[in-house]
Formats: sequence, C-alpha cells, structure tokens
Amino acid sequence: MGSFLRDNNTGAILAFVGGRDFDLQNRNFATNAPRQMGSTAKPLLAYAPALEEGLLQPGSIIADAKFTYSGSLSENWTPTNFSSSRFYGLTTVRNALKQSYNVTAGRVYIDLLENANPVPDYLLKMGFSNFPEEKYRLPSMVLGSHNATVEENTNGYSTFGNDGQYTDSFIISKIENADGEEVYTHESTTERVFSTETNYLMIDMMRDVLLSGTGRTARSNLSNPNIDWAGKTGTSNNFRDTWFIATNPNVTLGSWMGYEYEQPMNTGYSGRNQVFWAQLVNAATEVAPEIMAPSERFARPNNIVSRSFSLVSGMSPSSLTSELGLVGSDIFNSKYVPKEEDYSIISADVVNVGDSAVLVDDQTPNEFTSSSGYMFNPDWLKDKGYDELIDITQLYPSRNGGWERLLLPNLSDEDIEDSGERPLAPTGVSKSGNVLTWQQSRSSNVIGYRIYRANDPDSNFSLLDSTTNNQYNVGNSPAVYQIRAVDYFGRESQPSIPFVDGDFTEEEPEQPDPPEAPEDNESDDTNGDTTPPDDDSSDDGSTDGDSTDNESPGDNSNGPTS
Repeated sequence: MGSFLRDNNTGAILAFVGGRDFDLQNRNFATNAPRQMGSTAKPLLAYAPALEEGLLQPGSIIADAKFTYSGSLSENWTPTNFSSSRFYGLTTVRNALKQSYNVTAGRVYIDLLENANPVPDYLLKMGFSNFPEEKYRLPSMVLGSHNATVEENTNGYSTFGNDGQYTDSFIISKIENADGEEVYTHESTTERVFSTETNYLMIDMMRDVLLSGTGRTARSNLSNPNIDWAGKTGTSNNFRDTWFIATNPNVTLGSWMGYEYEQPMNTGYSGRNQVFWAQLVNAATEVAPEIMAPSERFARPNNIVSRSFSLVSGMSPSSLTSELGLVGSDIFNSKYVPKEEDYSIISADVVNVGDSAVLVDDQTPNEFTSSSGYMFNPDWLKDKGYDELIDITQLYPSRNGGWERLLLPNLSDEDIEDSGERPLAPTGVSKSGNVLTWQQSRSSNVIGYRIYRANDPDSNFSLLDSTTNNQYNVGNSPAVYQIRAVDYFGRESQPSIPFVDGDFTEEEPEQPDPPEAPEDNESDDTNGDTTPPDDDSSDDGSTDGDSTDNESPGDNSNGPTS
C-alpha cells in the first residue's frame, strides 16, 4: 500500500505512507512504485481535457453501447465495462463518470483525439513522467493501463483542488547552514492546466463519486462527511491495483493498494482501500483540523449556469422530449450551453415490424398503426453514428418512463421488402383461462393479427378484433376461432387451424316409449256376434278406398315420431 497527502496551493508534502513494513520490502510505494492508474485516468486524460476543449459538458449525452474503434490511431479496440456483459445506453457524462463506465470514457477520449488537433498533452502538464509520448494517442490509455506513482497521481488530482493550476510537490521547504543562514529555499511554480470553469465542472462531477457513485464507501467512513471532497476510484487490469484519490479546498490525499509482485487481489479490495483512505483522513483531521477540514467549499464561478437539456441528445429540450419526460438539468459553462433544439425524436404514424418502428405506407392497415407515436429520428442516429451500432437497442438506458414509449426506427437503406405473397399463417393456437394465444407467423414484415370468431363449427366466421400481440382475451363463451397474420402491405395469411373453444357435440334425442294398444272389447251386439269387423270397414259400413287406418297412435310410419 502507499498513500500521499499534499497541500493543493503550495505543493508541500504533508505526509505519506510508504508501505506496510519498510524493513521487509525496502521500497517506498508512495513515491517509487509506478502502477497502472486504472479509472483514475479518466478525469485527467479524457473528461477534463474534453471539457476544456469545449467538446462536452456534464449534461452531454454519450452512448454507452458496444462499438469497435478501427481508426488510424490504433488497431481495432472494443472496450468493455467492469461488468463485461453490461451496457448502459444513452447516459450523461456526469453519470458515466460517477459510475465509472469504461465504454463511455472510451468514446469521449476518441472524440478528443479526433477533434482536438493537436491534442494538448494535459497529463504531461501535470508532471506525469511515466507516460510515453507514443502511447498518449492510443484510445485504450483512457482506461489507465499506463503507470504512475501515488505521488504523481495525487499531484494530478491536486490540480483540481487548486482551481485548475498545477504545482509540483516538494518535501523540503528550506535548508539552513550551521550559522542559521538559508542556503536553499523552495520556490513553487504554478502552471494553469484547466480554466476555472472547466475545473469547477470536474469538481462538481467528482463530488457525486463520493455522494452516490463508486466512492460512497469512502464518504460513509469519514468522521466529518460534510467536508467538500471530490474524487475518483480506480482499478487496474486483472484487479492488481486499487486507487482512491480525492481533493478538498485545502489538500489532496491519494491511496493505493496492491501487491509488490502485482498479484490479483481478493474481492472487496476497493472497499478496503476506501476505508483505509477515510481512516487516514480522520487521523490527520484529529491532528490538524484547520488543514484537513476546511469550512469553505469550492467556489462556483459566475459564468457557470444551470440549464435544462434533452436526456436523449443533450441538446435544448424539444416539445417531444418534454412530452416524454426525457428532460434533465445540470450546470454548464455559459460558453457551451446547448442552443440547438433537440431533433433526436420524431412523432409519426408508425407500425412495429419486428423490433423496429416503420413509418406507415398507404397500404398499411390503420388498425395496427400507433398514431402519433414517438421514435428515434433516423437522421439523428446517422448524424451521431449510432446507426452503425452492433445492437441499436443498447441505446436504451432503461425501459421505464418515457423510454418505454420511444420506438426504434428501421434503419435499412432499402424499403420494406415486398415479396408479393401473403404471409404464413400463425400456428399453435391454444387457450389458457380466457386468453387465446398463438405462435407468431414466421414471415417477415408481419405487423399484427386478426381474430375471427364463429358461434359454432357450422357457422360462418366474422372479424372479432385485431391486435399487434400474439394473445387476446376472448372470454369464456363457447365459440370457434381462427387467426390470420397481416403484413405491412395489408395482405392476410391463410387462417390458422380452427380452435374450438367449447363442446359442440350433439347427442341423439331419446325415443319415447310407444303407448300400449287399447284392449279389444267384446261386441254388445244383441245377436252375440263376436267376429271383428273387416279391416277395410268403417263405422258406417262404407267400403270406398278412402278408409281410415286403424294403426295405433305413434306407429305411423309415414310421419315423424313424437
């Protein structure tokens, strides 16, 4: 471990920790052990210089999304974040610094190298001697793969504590001979590196590191957390080094932890180093509170102003960004207040084709249209180079609030391809509870589905409703359903296999039992004749062909049974 405490104004070295045990290691890790700077390089190498060059402000928006840089400055470079599988979308510079996003810092540094020509050697102005000039132009340097001693790194951050002016550190103020005569007196020289405005913007952003960013542990362990500290954490490749450096209006304290032979550290290293840093501050404050705990705060220059801005582009908010609630507020150097109105969002009638929003065509059915929907402006995406992203959905910082209403446009150079054929029918129609679901059509350009209903299997189908989803609540009444896919050009697919919801099986009606035949009565003829009358006779004895049948009721074979 190594730590270094110095006065911001004069450069006087007030204290240092050279290691755990000099007798064991015989090395001063505060002044004589250059190690990778990690993310402590970001403010010194990228953010402060870009502020000074007028390329960004705390409210500027940068896309933390995967990219590969293949410019003339280096071989192909694809930066990743600490969590290598995560990207954070459109984010402010303030938030990117507070959370120490690598990808965002990479974009900032590339922009600086390509647009500030020539790029001033800001690190060299701040006394960094272990930084080869030929490496200064490599984009990957912004992640701190170059070396610095604890003294050098602390000196650099002391520039922010001294209103943007660099003063080299010293340990001997004067030397007197045996007669008390001064034979040497140190004279500090100061060089302005950053303007007062740039410096204050950096201080204000680095305050957030301790308040709500990666340096929260340091602040929470301070005996007086109300002192105006601003700083930055850092971790090197393979977790071999961990840094925390912070400055207040009087002093700057830097702390580093690592192994002499640069082995990777165990988990929790950043927190341990921040606690150690806070313990050093607390101990020094007990000895010299007037130095360590100033009552004043960093002074805000008059031409630092507060302004609202679009959280999508960083430009002046438009009516559309306001409608979506995508408006933020931050401080700006008045010279660089955003004046151009946001054009990153457009309002239009669109339909979703896959994951993209596409402007409607004359043939596009209105029922699937999102009237006056919001989506990224394709022209803005191309102007920013975001149309070349590997995955444009990474632009979303979240899917909450106004972001969930913002659609992605189709960025294909060609129009939606028209195959001239109707789409394939959806399959796998099923029902759970009252909700009908189906497998989406495998055809491209499908924008929605129409649900058709019939009262029973023998009835005709009629249109029930339309949906852009692959499910629909149909209730619990018995019916038969078919689903048809509809494409961008209004063509319908063949119907899905009918889904029968209910039991429409007809049972055979029961046959009633026939009534018993009436018993024959003996004739009461006075002659006692018991012979039954002829079958074709009638009561009046007529024998014409229009006689009445004597079949029992219910046995009439020529009529329906009852």
